[in-house]
Amino acid sequence: MKIVHIITSLEVGGAEKLLVNVTGMQLEFHEVTVIYFKVPKLVNEFDKRVNVIHIPLKFNIISEIRKVLQKIKPDVVHTHLTHADLFGLLAARSCKGIKTISTVHSTTYRNNFQDSLYYILYRILFNVICRETKIIAISKALKEHIHQKFWLDYKRIYLLYNTISVGHTSELPMPTNLAKHQDKFKILFVGRFISHKSVHTLIEAIHLLEENIKQQIEVYLVGSGALLEQLKELTEKLELTSVVFFEGISHQVYQYFKASDLFVLPSISEGLPLVILEAFKFECPIISSDITSFSELIENNVNGLTFEVSNPKSLAEKIRILYKNPDLRDQLSKSGKQFFDENFEPSKYVNRLNDIYLK
Repeated sequence: MKIVHIITSLEVGGAEKLLVNVTGMQLEFHEVTVIYFKVPKLVNEFDKRVNVIHIPLKFNIISEIRKVLQKIKPDVVHTHLTHADLFGLLAARSCKGIKTISTVHSTTYRNNFQDSLYYILYRILFNVICRETKIIAISKALKEHIHQKFWLDYKRIYLLYNTISVGHTSELPMPTNLAKHQDKFKILFVGRFISHKSVHTLIEAIHLLEENIKQQIEVYLVGSGALLEQLKELTEKLELTSVVFFEGISHQVYQYFKASDLFVLPSISEGLPLVILEAFKFECPIISSDITSFSELIENNVNGLTFEVSNPKSLAEKIRILYKNPDLRDQLSKSGKQFFDENFEPSKYVNRLNDIYLK
């Protein structure tokens, strides 16, 4: 089967990392091409056998995508993220015999003009222009959201949880800061510094901890984004520069998980983030906000702890509990690993995706 994935960017994010993992596994049975529009940060992460094509975001982008599709003659076009959905599906629509799939990785609704326009565009796209396109939702909550906001029948929406595929990590060098301070209690965040990740909630929670605890912990923020400088200013204002470290984007992220004592994800909205699966796989205990989509993965006091969303005081209390209780950390990490092994095996993901393509 010839498969073409179209994605808006190759930024270091969950959807992009998932695509790198999935295409590598699909190569065993399929011919795979990836088209992207901007931000080539993950280009070199793809298997060399994947045909990666850059098409810049210009006024004629639909015709440029159409030319590539007419040359490749794919059986399936699979789109990811908004620009790819709009331009990719419109281009594929004019090519006969192509099945089209769109994975919706995350949706938020803030009751503003931009999001209202976003939903109108998707309603027109899926209900008027591309009525044969099937939709993949990465969580139950997202499936329900798509049904309500895009006005789509449940029959067109497939549930497919994310997965991760991790190669050999034992040979990766330990990041410098981790190697220097191995005696500290290490708290980790991995993700983009954008509003819905609510990283400031974590920083504020650290500020609320007792001084004797702050002297024994270090917080590693791995990632980048529009709010980087704002978060650095908050760290300085709260006098946490000796506790909170901004690590930038790292290709050694698995080493951070393996070396950390606790992973925190304080988001106010998400789809199904890969970082939770990574924490499970590397047996790093988790504290997450209690948003609906996380409840499909994290059962409070079973394979993680949850705190009240956007509440630094609630988060600080949960950090305090795990800092003082190594037995509970061990219990949560083992339960998380078992949950991952039972539900997120990469081969199961690819087989399920192949079934969706064939249908």
